[in-house]
Amino acid sequence: MHILSVARGGTLTQHLPGHRTGALKYLPHDIDLDAGSQLGRLLGARVQAPASHHQAPDQAGTGVVVVGRSPGDEVTEAIELQGHRFGVGVHWHPEEGDDPRLLTALVNAATVAAASQRRDVQARKVQAKAKAATRTR
Repeated sequence: MHILSVARGGTLTQHLPGHRTGALKYLPHDIDLDAGSQLGRLLGARVQAPASHHQAPDQAGTGVVVVGRSPGDEVTEAIELQGHRFGVGVHWHPEEGDDPRLLTALVNAATVAAASQRRDVQARKVQAKAKAATRTR
């Protein structure tokens, strides 16, 4: 999530006071999601997710929309990239939690994208064969 935002001109808060004060341990905490966002529609308005923060996006980069925050607007927890089918970034570790919906959505989006690419490749091959056939006539 950090790289998505910074690569598009965003900034980071380098140190979040009071976060990750001891050994690294993923602790569940509440996250408020925008109801109309892709993540909000997928996960609901509030989720509990395992995380341990030290840094966080501060100003979002170009085309990056903040769609999730910790309660009280303290920390950016989720972003989405405008114009992407599944351009999401989260500030938690879904692989450490018990809720498979986000990872399932990622796999589904990748499956759809791969199928679309295969169709595009096949269409280009058919077009190339047709073009080559007209040249040989």
